[in-house]
Amino acid sequence: MLKQKAKLVSLFLFLTELALLAGSFFTAYRFRDLYFSETYGHLFPFEQYLWLIYIILPVWSFLFYYFDLYESQRTKPFWNEVWKMAKVSFFGTLLLTAAVFALKADNISRLFIIFFGLISFIFLFLERLILRLMVRSARRRGYNYRNIILVGTGRRARELAKVIVGHKQWGFRLIGFVSDQTDSRVGKVMGYPVLGVVTDLPEMLG
Repeated sequence: MLKQKAKLVSLFLFLTELALLAGSFFTAYRFRDLYFSETYGHLFPFEQYLWLIYIILPVWSFLFYYFDLYESQRTKPFWNEVWKMAKVSFFGTLLLTAAVFALKADNISRLFIIFFGLISFIFLFLERLILRLMVRSARRRGYNYRNIILVGTGRRARELAKVIVGHKQWGFRLIGFVSDQTDSRVGKVMGYPVLGVVTDLPEMLG
C-alpha cells in the first residue's frame, strides 16, 4: 500500500515538473524577447521554437530519474536535492545546446536556451521548496508519518531511537521496541514501551 502511494506521489510530481518545464520554456521566451530585443533583436514567433519541447521533455525526464530525484527524500537534507536539480539543469541545458548545434538550428537564440536552463532551475527549486515546507507543516500537525518499531533494546537500538527522535522532520514516529530476547521483562526503554518479543512481530504487523 505504501509503495503504491509513493509511486502515485512520484508520478504526480513528475507530471507537475514536466508542466513546469513547459512554463519555463514560455517564460524564457518572453523574458528574452522582452528585455533583450533591443540588443539582440526580436525572436521569431513562438511557434517556431515549439519543436524544442520534443527534445527538452525526454532529456529532462531522463536526467530527473538518472539523478534519483524521485527516490524518497525523507531523510536527506534539502541542499542535496537542490544540488541534484542544479545538475539536471546544467546537463540538460548542455545537451539541448548540443542538439541545437548538431541540427544546425541557427534561428535558435543561445541566450534563450541559457535563460530556459536558469528559469527551469528556479521553477523546480521553488516547487521542491514549497513541497518540503508543506510536508513539514503536515508532519507538525500529525500527518504524513510512518510508525516505527525498533527490534532490540540494547545500545544500538537506543542510539537509533535517539536519531529518529532527534529528526522529527523525517516523518518517523517511534511507537516502541520489540525485544530480541525470547523472555524479556523490560517494560520501557527511553520512555517507550517494549511491545513484546521478536516472535510476536507477525501478530503485531498483521
